[in-house]
Amino acid sequence: MVLLSVLIVLGLIQLWGSGAPLHHDLWFQRWVIFLRSGQLAATPGAVLVIALSVPLLALIFLLHIVTSTQAWLSLFVSVPVLLYCLGRGEYSSAVQAYLLAWSGRDWPAAVAAARELGAAIDSDYMADNTPQHWPDLHRRMLSASGYRGFERMFAVLFWFVLLGPAGALLYRLSALYTEWAKDQNDGVVAERWLWLLEWPAVRILGISFALTGNFVGCFQQWRDFLICTESSSATVLMYAVRGALSLGERVSLEVSDNELRALQSLLSRTLLLWVCLLAIFTLFM
Repeated sequence: MVLLSVLIVLGLIQLWGSGAPLHHDLWFQRWVIFLRSGQLAATPGAVLVIALSVPLLALIFLLHIVTSTQAWLSLFVSVPVLLYCLGRGEYSSAVQAYLLAWSGRDWPAAVAAARELGAAIDSDYMADNTPQHWPDLHRRMLSASGYRGFERMFAVLFWFVLLGPAGALLYRLSALYTEWAKDQNDGVVAERWLWLLEWPAVRILGISFALTGNFVGCFQQWRDFLICTESSSATVLMYAVRGALSLGERVSLEVSDNELRALQSLLSRTLLLWVCLLAIFTLFM
């Protein structure tokens, strides 16, 4: 059922462009706010544990009830949950908006598109429009695009295949919680928890990039970060992407709009690889 669920979801994404019709997070936000209003907020990590545990237990209970009669009925739970767990926002349109802004040398529009994908850009950087800053903005965009592609799709699929719908929901709710907890007393705990969830998925995606991109360059970068416990997920992915795109560790003027377009192709090939491997695994199980 895992493979069938993934195929149905990918088909629906082609239809809708994303899982946006099911991306309604107000219920979880209200749940977190309710927990923070009580005494649990004084204990770092307590709100995180309760906030994640209750929805996960409810989903597991629902799956148990649904599959107790017919196993195939789990599709009616797995597909909506997986669609809900996919990343928020419009990924492809933001990348295309950036490339369009770059072609017209529209700095404000390019910076806005980069920020939409999560690139680290402050107000001073936005105002400093000089030609020599375009390569730096390209690097930031490449890093943000790589991580955003990972958290939107690959991290969710990794945990879905490993733990089913509960695994996918665990990752998405953890990511949402971490985003909202940045200014809270448990922000560091939430970030570390999300990093732990992403650690194995990032390594699997890194070696996948080696198979769908420049193997030698990517494998070297992947090996260097294989057991790293300090670098962020975005950093590890950035080096893997650079290796897969034959950029290596050079950081001067190497990143251009060509690499940004090549990243989209790399992500598509890697997703196809994952689906094929999942199909093969399913056939021999």
